Amino acid sequence: MTPRDPNVIRKYLGIQAAWFISAGLQMVMFPFLLKVVLDVPAGQIGLATFAMTFPMFLLMLPGGALADRIDGRYILSVTHGLAVIPPTLLATAIVFDQLSYPVMLIYGVTIGIVGAFSQPARDSLLNRVVATDGGRLSLQQAVGFATLTMFVCQIIGMMIALFADIVGAQWVIICQGLVLFASLGLITSLRLDIVAQRTDAWTARGQLSEIGSGLKEAFGSPQIMPVVIVAFLIGVFYIGTFQVLMPVLVTEAYGSESWRIGLGPMTFFSGTIVTSMLLIRRGGVERAGLALTLAVCTGTVVLFGLSLAVPYLIFLFFIFVWGLGAGVAITMSRTIVQELAPDSHRGRLLSIFSMGFMGGAPMGALAIGPIVDATNPHVATLFPAIAMVICLGTLLLTTKLAHVRLRGHKAAEIPSTADERSDKLSVGLEAVQVAAQSSGEPKT
Repeated sequence: MTPRDPNVIRKYLGIQAAWFISAGLQMVMFPFLLKVVLDVPAGQIGLATFAMTFPMFLLMLPGGALADRIDGRYILSVTHGLAVIPPTLLATAIVFDQLSYPVMLIYGVTIGIVGAFSQPARDSLLNRVVATDGGRLSLQQAVGFATLTMFVCQIIGMMIALFADIVGAQWVIICQGLVLFASLGLITSLRLDIVAQRTDAWTARGQLSEIGSGLKEAFGSPQIMPVVIVAFLIGVFYIGTFQVLMPVLVTEAYGSESWRIGLGPMTFFSGTIVTSMLLIRRGGVERAGLALTLAVCTGTVVLFGLSLAVPYLIFLFFIFVWGLGAGVAITMSRTIVQELAPDSHRGRLLSIFSMGFMGGAPMGALAIGPIVDATNPHVATLFPAIAMVICLGTLLLTTKLAHVRLRGHKAAEIPSTADERSDKLSVGLEAVQVAAQSSGEPKT
């Protein structure tokens, strides 16, 4: 058995940081290149977003099955290495003035394929990281810090992307590739208990068997099943809408500068950071299903607000409130699956959960693009808002979503003194700070 490693959470969060700095860069640069540089209509932006997210939906289950059979560190070594290639090729196309819509589609498809295998592997390692860390953080707190790192580092990536107008888009995208390349050192230094690999991990029969078992486990659980459905609804009505509608709304109503396109997502993730910090400080939420339900409702209220032609500062306030709800929704939904999934199926159940987000997003992106072209960005926000009200209401009436509880986080089990809470908070915050500052070799 691998001895306790006091730096393991820092290393893990450093890997998380590298991936999501890259994702933050991509979140700004992808629509910037499509809308501002290539000037394509909303329908084509939706199609390009579909091209990037649909491979994740298609391959997320096989990725989860592999994560349950092969050590996630090996998968991350391969996927992070491959993820360097698409931004390198995209930057090359920009330098040689060969950027085109087909090039953007190719970039989206390739990065989506890599992400489908990277995310389940990274998520499935978290339980082993908590065990190797020696129990200084509970699993729910570790999920909270991983989520916080995701949000903070996406903002860092977006901030870098804001300089695209000044330094050139190619240099921003080259930075994306360098960050991913630097993360390879962290992956190789991650020391966890060895997990035996199964010889049938790559066979078609083994994959189909594992996928079927995972689906049966997910949809047979009265607690996990509604969370997976909520993830799908969020993907359709929130993520797909955000990816396509936001850059179009900003450029048409407020301006097409890269900093304006980036400031909206940065404001959104600032809200997620606030609620993630509050959840970590609290130590956990017992009534996670109710918290998740209320958080999802926040997004619907914001979409109704965005249907109004408000000043830019009010628009950013709406986006910030949306981020507050998203921070709760993402943390609670992921924690429910992490804690309630059996060890033997955790990678597959997390991939099914993630597939809900990724599977819903391309559908939402494809649907919202033509709606924007046929109406206008403000009117288009009403469609996902009304649809979410109907779907969420039906889910609450037919399942026990609002009654899902996390038994390991009753109030009595949260650290009872300020010193105990502060000790655990400082462990995680120090790790987040280290991860955000550098994605290279960790200090030991």
